[in-house]
Amino acid sequence: MITRIPRSSFSANINNTAQTNEHQTLSELFYKELEDKFSGKELATPLLKSFSENCRQNGRHIFSNKDFVIKFSTSVLQTDKKEITIINKNENTTLTQTIAPIFEEYLMEILPQRSDALDKQKLNLKSDRKEKEFPRIKLNGQCYFPGRPQNRIVCRHIAAQYINDIYQNVDYKPHQDDYSSAEKFLTHFNKKCKNQTLALISSRPEGRCVAACGDFGLVMKAYFDKMESNGISVMAAILLVDNHALTVRLRIKNTTEGCTHYVVSVYDPNVTNDKIRIMSESKEDIKHYSLMDFMNVDYSLLKWSNDHVINQSVAIIPALPKEQLLMLKGSVDEIPPPLSPATMNLLMAIGQNHQLTQLMTQLQKMPELHRTEMLTAYNSINLPGLYLAINYGNADIVETIFNSLSEPGYEGLLSKKNLMHILEAKDKNGFSGLFLAISRKDKNVVTSILNVLPKLAATHHLDNEQVYKFLSAKNRTSSHVLYHVMANGDADMLKIVLDALPLLIRTCHLTKEQVLDLLKAKDFYGCPGLYLAMQNGHSDIVKVILEALPCLAQEINISASDIVDLLTAKSLARDTGLFMAMQRGHMNVIKTIFNALPTLFNTFKFDKKNMKPLLLANNSNEYPGLFSAIQHKQQNVVETVYLALSDHARLFGFTAEDIMDFWQHKAPQKYSAFELAFELDHRVIAELILNTINKMAESFGFTDNPRYIAEKNYMEALLKKASPHTVR
Repeated sequence: MITRIPRSSFSANINNTAQTNEHQTLSELFYKELEDKFSGKELATPLLKSFSENCRQNGRHIFSNKDFVIKFSTSVLQTDKKEITIINKNENTTLTQTIAPIFEEYLMEILPQRSDALDKQKLNLKSDRKEKEFPRIKLNGQCYFPGRPQNRIVCRHIAAQYINDIYQNVDYKPHQDDYSSAEKFLTHFNKKCKNQTLALISSRPEGRCVAACGDFGLVMKAYFDKMESNGISVMAAILLVDNHALTVRLRIKNTTEGCTHYVVSVYDPNVTNDKIRIMSESKEDIKHYSLMDFMNVDYSLLKWSNDHVINQSVAIIPALPKEQLLMLKGSVDEIPPPLSPATMNLLMAIGQNHQLTQLMTQLQKMPELHRTEMLTAYNSINLPGLYLAINYGNADIVETIFNSLSEPGYEGLLSKKNLMHILEAKDKNGFSGLFLAISRKDKNVVTSILNVLPKLAATHHLDNEQVYKFLSAKNRTSSHVLYHVMANGDADMLKIVLDALPLLIRTCHLTKEQVLDLLKAKDFYGCPGLYLAMQNGHSDIVKVILEALPCLAQEINISASDIVDLLTAKSLARDTGLFMAMQRGHMNVIKTIFNALPTLFNTFKFDKKNMKPLLLANNSNEYPGLFSAIQHKQQNVVETVYLALSDHARLFGFTAEDIMDFWQHKAPQKYSAFELAFELDHRVIAELILNTINKMAESFGFTDNPRYIAEKNYMEALLKKASPHTVR
């Protein structure tokens, strides 16, 4: 453990070396001294002299002492320029100036450089860590879940275990011995921690925030205020820094002498047994510390700290029981987040809508390149912030992004290409945010997106092809997202999407071909989603599509042949979905389609030519699904098909000859349905076919039809035989 002495009289040393006036901050005076030194002016530079004598290099372009941090970076607005940022820890002020590269090179030369060969032991002189008893070990990613060698235990799991130990152990202190080796940690580890951090992020606790790492102490001070006023002595929180998780513990300790100590400890799973602890008798002192002050000073970690901490933001997510979390409400709302891509990424990930709304307004004043970078906001593993928001179910974040981009203030601020890049929010495998939301069955997120999409498209004048591409949400293999929805039987999600289509057709001018393509939802191999739905017996999917068709027909000209093509749902193998439903005996699917026939007749002018393909459900070899049902002894299917013909023949204008044509329809093998049933010795089905045609002849009044009489006599003669008969 490294215990650091609290800063007291922060400005004492500074005030002894420089005099300020009422118009200049110390950061501005410091920058003026740097300019004077660079220009060769023989002027006193007390701030620079004090800084040079006591600063340390925290990274290649970062220097700090107890009063200032100096950072060099490339200018966002002028890529051929550099920027110098001077942070005054005492005044909580930050000054950023654009400078010439030669100025940076000069300053880098005059500031003390840390040698790569520097003895690491010298960096740890202030540590009271017992190296022999608790050797330095990196646990992150070094052990695996019991029985699951493919699943590593990583930082978020270790940080969650550390939080559990804080609340469960005596004096709210984790035992260092439990973290002293991978073997001991694995024995101590509770597998319930696997999803604990992700659950905490998704639960959206009160008091969460994203802050500049330099404002870390300010957030801690705000927490201490709330803890003290509500009688809470200890609190733990997860810290998320880009792709790493740490743990912070806040403790209020009252001593027997009547003193109150405020203790902040940060534990990093990358540096086992080396938590850094700062204790102060004043909350005001705590607010002057940055997260960098809690980072281990071992040289091997300086690059990591530089890349992921001092230049970045930190998401702070309190872990308290629900009843205690309420006391943190509003505690950190007034702490402004820094304006950086890392901040945007974390805000979207943890669902910090209040701060995100503030930044979305500021983004309108930025150049498009910087604005696009902020809104895509990739983290170190190439996941954009919007994708993370969707992943964690942050529907209000998604709504804020889409609504903000839909406002007139954003019109013309983004090119269509950049806008689509932002909205699609694809991961490294090409899966868009909408694909993720639909796949995760997140109705709230999908509804938020689809509700705002028409307005957004109007604001930015998106054409129908761009909207269609967004809605199809094809992955890298060009499979429609609705293909997976239909294949998995997610009727509720399908209804949400289809209910949004009429307005999108009107406002975005989607074409008939685009709408039908969405409804067919084919995979990479050309297999429609409806084929899988019928094959798997998902009648709710079929019902949702059938119910949506009349509304869609009011917006685009869908013909009866389009409906037949949609409902037959041919696969690449040229079987149809209805063929497979009949073969497998999915009665609900078949009944759903046949029950919709009157609506199809009234809305799409269905006639007997359209009805017959649905009743027969031929595959590519012209082999009917009805015959396949007979082969597989699906008696209920056969009965339902003939019953549908009987119920709807008059509506569709079937004549006696049409009915007999259907009854005597032959497969390519030259046998009828009755003959097939008889040949296979499915006598019950054969009798069913005979009885049904007799009833229809009586009902439709063609008992004297010669074709009927001949067919009836033929079938009765076959049934009287004791053994199967070789068909005609």
